[in-house]
Amino acid sequence: MTLAIPYATQGSILNRVYSFGVDVFNDTTRRIENFMGSDGCSILIGVGLHLGMLAAGPLAAKIIQTLGIPVPQSPFNKLHPLFKVLLAPLVCVYAPIWEEKTFRGTLQEALKNDFYSLYHDNLGFSNSTAGIASRVTAIFFTSVLFGLSHFSNAIFFCCNPVLFLPQVVSTTIAGLMLGFAKEWGGSLELPTSMHIFNNSVAWTLSILNDLS
Repeated sequence: MTLAIPYATQGSILNRVYSFGVDVFNDTTRRIENFMGSDGCSILIGVGLHLGMLAAGPLAAKIIQTLGIPVPQSPFNKLHPLFKVLLAPLVCVYAPIWEEKTFRGTLQEALKNDFYSLYHDNLGFSNSTAGIASRVTAIFFTSVLFGLSHFSNAIFFCCNPVLFLPQVVSTTIAGLMLGFAKEWGGSLELPTSMHIFNNSVAWTLSILNDLS
């Protein structure tokens, strides 16, 4: 024999379940917001972004291989280890600072403002939606241009630009992370730190590989 639950009781139970669910959702959302704004979260994201930069190179090589394109040997590998040591301040410090000021500081900001006007004024997006869309679009185009700019290394080596394809792909991927870091942190400090860290690790490993 099945006992029927009175309608009033059903409504009461459903209301309690619904209220409990809403309370849990609101409490969870509040905890997430508090965590996202905490120093601990900032440190975790910062460390994650720094380590993520190191994955850009291997990921780029994997993408190129998946497309069936042989990964060319970088002309940087032909440099003498002593010359690499002399170039270290330029590659590891000056270049990252200049590139971040140029790409994330100037270009990304200009594109973000232009796209915000496009989305908000011309397409009628709300302030928040236009803000998010303009940031995402600016990060994407800045990253592509940042990657393509590394084809210019072929000028200094007087070689085929295709030899720098792995670097172009990896810097485009890295540019996405650097662009996000700029928008998330609100300044150039985090992306510049990430850029210096990435170049320093890669350049040091290149020198050690030559000496081994």
